[in-house]
Amino acid sequence: MNEEGIEDLIGTGPLAERLGVKTETIVKWVHRHPPGSATPCPKPRKTLTRTGKGKRYVYGWELEQLPEWDRWMEDRRQGLPRSREELERIAYEAQFDTSAELEEGLTWVNPKQEGGKNDG
Repeated sequence: MNEEGIEDLIGTGPLAERLGVKTETIVKWVHRHPPGSATPCPKPRKTLTRTGKGKRYVYGWELEQLPEWDRWMEDRRQGLPRSREELERIAYEAQFDTSAELEEGLTWVNPKQEGGKNDG
């Protein structure tokens, strides 16, 4: 690739190898976790659009962004939610969870008596 400044970047192939995933996985993450999403992955510093047999994108990240990727991957491995839909599902299911663990430390507020406690 002879684009200006591209030689200083790491592409999807080497990044995927470093993170232990397939190259296609990196491309999926870039599309599924864009900036502004619930769990954005590090934004590529350069995106090249290739044409030919269909449109294809080539991404590049600066070496200084590798720690960002490491943190992002660690969050995924710890089971943090991966998408807005998953966050919404977790929030929805939590409203029906009556386990003692969830109730511990919570105060029930009766809407008719703002700030009041309900012991039952």
